[in-house]
Order: sequence, then structure tokens, then C-alpha cells
Amino acid sequence: MATDTNVQPPRLALRTHQAVLYSQMELALNRWFLEQQDKVNLNGDMLRTKAARFLLELHLDAPEMAFSQGWLEKFKNRHEIKSFHHFGESGALDMEAVGTALPDIRAVVDAYAKKDVFNMDETGLYWRLQADNSLATHQLEGRKINKEHITLVICANSDSHEKIPLTIIGKHLNPCCFKGINRDTLGTRYHANAKAWMTQNVFRLWLLDFDRRMQGRQVLLLLDNCPGHIPLEKFAEMNVVLRNTRVFYLPPNMTSAVQPCDAGIIRTFKAYYRK
Repeated sequence: MATDTNVQPPRLALRTHQAVLYSQMELALNRWFLEQQDKVNLNGDMLRTKAARFLLELHLDAPEMAFSQGWLEKFKNRHEIKSFHHFGESGALDMEAVGTALPDIRAVVDAYAKKDVFNMDETGLYWRLQADNSLATHQLEGRKINKEHITLVICANSDSHEKIPLTIIGKHLNPCCFKGINRDTLGTRYHANAKAWMTQNVFRLWLLDFDRRMQGRQVLLLLDNCPGHIPLEKFAEMNVVLRNTRVFYLPPNMTSAVQPCDAGIIRTFKAYYRK
């Protein structure tokens, strides 16, 4: 069957970018945004307020603008601005300080075999917090979030073959769930205080128990400088005598970059718990 060679395929709609009316204001606003985005949390209202100020300062003859939601979305699209969540604590890092401290940390760690290098860290767990999505035949109403929490003490060695049993810190000395149960059979240690936090007394008991577990070995224990951890200079005062363990405190304000438990171990543990 003959075909008409003159028939042209339909033209695709072309996206055209409308020229920016007040280019100096746009440039100043984008420059200000780039300078501030790593320092404070920015939102659309702040952008509109700043745009109005720049318009007044840089375009004296310009009429007053409303800076609508439509204008805001176009500005964000032009400069590839999107909404992001803050994750972790890396934003507080001093990368120059990290680079300076790493050689000293490596020198200490490299003196031990991987199986003899341990890291311990604590994390809060909202153990009664339910997921915010569910299967249903209709839209479900929201519920008040249950923020009852416990603290977990997580510790493992560098080659991941040795995991120290969890220590759990709760608010109640004798929870109802322990009634009639021998706690020694649970495979964990349980402590309690009013805020379910790590305290120096709890830390002392944990550290002495850890040292007993390392009987016959010489191991390195990496820790952060949280207030609940006893400083090295107070070990004698609190009767902390370690025979098998060397405690090394990581420099402050950089543990999110150099502490192994912060590099995904705790996050993975919580993901498995939620699942």
C-alpha cells in the first residue's frame, strides 16, 4: 500500500523558559540561598520575604509584587531547589579537625588485631512506636505517638564476629513483664533509672563486665565522650580497674564520622527491630 511521504510526524511540545523579569533580584536571592542553606532551615515564606526585600533594594522602579506560590515554585525549579530532611549529625562535623585526628586514631587502632578492637555506643529506642502506615479499606485517623523509650547499649568488634549481648536501660526497676522470669536467662543485662539514660554508675558496671568477658586477651574499646561515660582520670576514683581492656575516647564532635556504631550499625539494628 502506498504511503504519503509528505506526512510529517507530530511535533513534540517544546518547553520554553520565560525570561526572568528582575534578574538582579533573582541573582541576589539565589546567592543568599546558597550561602544560608547549610546554616539554617529555610522555607518558602523566608524566600518570599527575602525576595521582596531584594526587589525593593535592587529595582527601585519595580511595582510591588505578591510573590505568589506559583512564583516560588518557578524560582525553585529554575535553581533546582527541593525539600530535604536532615539526617544524622554530620552537619556538626569539623572536617579539618577530623583529618587532623585520624592519623592518631589509626595509630592506636592499628596496634591491635581487628578481632580485638571493639566499639560501644548507646541509642534510644521508642519500643512501642508503631508504623505510621497500615493496610485498611478506608482512610485511618491519626493517633497520639507513644514515645516511651529505653536505652540500648550496643557493642561489637571490628571484624563483626563478636557481638556483646545487649544491655538495656529502662525507667522501672521491676517492670511487670519480668514477673516470674529469671532475668539471668534473658541473654541481656537490665538496668533502670528515672530517665532510662546511661549514667556513670551503669557505665561502670557495664565496663567491668566487658573487661571480665575479655579474660586472657588485650583489647581496645573505642568510646565517645558522652557525660555518662567515666573520664579516664576518674577511673581510680570510681574504683574502675581494667586488666584486659584499654579504653580510648574518640575526639569530641566527630564521632558521627569516625565511630563505627554511627556508620550504619545502629541504624541497621533499628531497621531489623521495626521489621
